Amino acid sequence: MKIRIILADSQPLAIAGARHFLASVNTIDIVGTARNSGEVVEQLDRVACDILISEYSMPNGNYGDGLAYFSFLKRRYPNLKIIVYTTVDVPSLLAEIARIGICSVVSKASDMEQLILAINTVLAGNTHFPKLPAVRKPDSGRLSAKEAEVIRLFASGLTIAEISHRLSRSKKTISSHKSNAKQKLGIGSDAGLFSSLCMPSAFSAAY
Repeated sequence: MKIRIILADSQPLAIAGARHFLASVNTIDIVGTARNSGEVVEQLDRVACDILISEYSMPNGNYGDGLAYFSFLKRRYPNLKIIVYTTVDVPSLLAEIARIGICSVVSKASDMEQLILAINTVLAGNTHFPKLPAVRKPDSGRLSAKEAEVIRLFASGLTIAEISHRLSRSKKTISSHKSNAKQKLGIGSDAGLFSSLCMPSAFSAAY
């Protein structure tokens, strides 16, 4: 029996590339694709799926993205195996992804063979985190998972009020996370923060 996989990514080219590669593996069957969290849920409710391979950041879905999205999926589909296939490379976020029960995180910068390895490892009931660092105690220069999530959403264009609603936290708490992150990153203004995070690789390098 083939491994039934759903691919989820907001970028059509990313889906096309992964689908083209995985379709060449005769043990894999791509049973669906999705561009946001709402489409993911529609697919999961419609077709049988062994593994969901999903990007971390997928805006505009009914069920959010990032940690909130994956936490929701784990509650709604507790037996679903999930591989996060992403460009996000923030240690504190990767550690949090593992903590909520995600089976694997694979960087899009890695060889596609890593994705095949992750699929086979996860299907066997194991986890696969080739780039996951050891969880360390926070220090003055490292963002917490909550701070990193707030900054990621801010960089995507959301306001404090919108982030507050998305994460179900008070606006005061969100502002505090953002302020703490700016201090740790040595950035004084929102404009400077946004400009820094919009630069290629700046988001991962800053942490």
